[in-house]
Amino acid sequence: SRHVGLLAHVSGVLLVAVRQLLTSMAREAGKRGRGASADVPLPKKSRSFQEHAKEEGLHSGLFRTEILREVAVLCHFLQKPTNTVSTILAALDKLEDYPIDQQVLEKTGIGVQVATFKKHANSAVASRATSLIGSWKAEKQHRDTVRKGFIQKGVTKRAAKEMEEGLFNFACPLGILEGEGIREYKRQYTRLSTHLRGKGTGCLLEKLANRLVDPHAVAVLPDSMLMSEDQQQREREDREENLRAVISGRLDHEGTVTDQYVCLKCEGTRTSYRESQTGWHNDQQDPTIRVQCLDCGFSWKEGDDHGLAGS
Repeated sequence: SRHVGLLAHVSGVLLVAVRQLLTSMAREAGKRGRGASADVPLPKKSRSFQEHAKEEGLHSGLFRTEILREVAVLCHFLQKPTNTVSTILAALDKLEDYPIDQQVLEKTGIGVQVATFKKHANSAVASRATSLIGSWKAEKQHRDTVRKGFIQKGVTKRAAKEMEEGLFNFACPLGILEGEGIREYKRQYTRLSTHLRGKGTGCLLEKLANRLVDPHAVAVLPDSMLMSEDQQQREREDREENLRAVISGRLDHEGTVTDQYVCLKCEGTRTSYRESQTGWHNDQQDPTIRVQCLDCGFSWKEGDDHGLAGS
């Protein structure tokens, strides 16, 4: 456990160093572009924030100061009584492109301002405002549910908040909880929740309580650093047994081998998964993912554990 604690400490130190480096790079870029007050200048509307970030491989955190400033400007603009329907719609369209999280909502008041347009006489304005508020509320509810789920499993409020922030930043580098980002967010939440159920010496709850791991960094740590000593021993034994099964031809599987899932039965991480479309209009639905543990043979459907239900 001392070795695991040291590795976790080193990982936490590296994470802090990376954050400091990114912040320094952002400040320098801001100084070159607009002066010391900017982090990284946002692109013109010809390239949206999301397009620019994807193309450049940038994290939304680099744009934090600029996002707050741009959203505050839009909030002030939307308060003007001289606005026309077209200018209001243009401002709402621009807002849709930015990652609006709780911090942005609280510091700018944009949520309160946009909510005033939900009953606008123009149906397009009312619809756009209602859609924006709905998406912001949905993201907040998702993230609040995950925080509560961590707390229900024994994590302190502070650590749960930090764990969720780290999970969100890892799964959604563009700062937007949708598409592949939300799927990865759910997968990692399920993985971490499984580890939080672990008991015994060196379990994740013990590591968090003793600050042997940085809550912000938990989502990026491999399973081997989140397991208790008993779990690690069982995993070694299961791998040996699985190796014997493979050699003797007793264990067959279909799909892609991965370590991104944690078995709900034996807590092993050697798994395989395969995707399939189910139900009517399956071209409009997300695929169903079936996972099989290569250590004990147990299989389940992704999301069967609890997903975002916070159980």
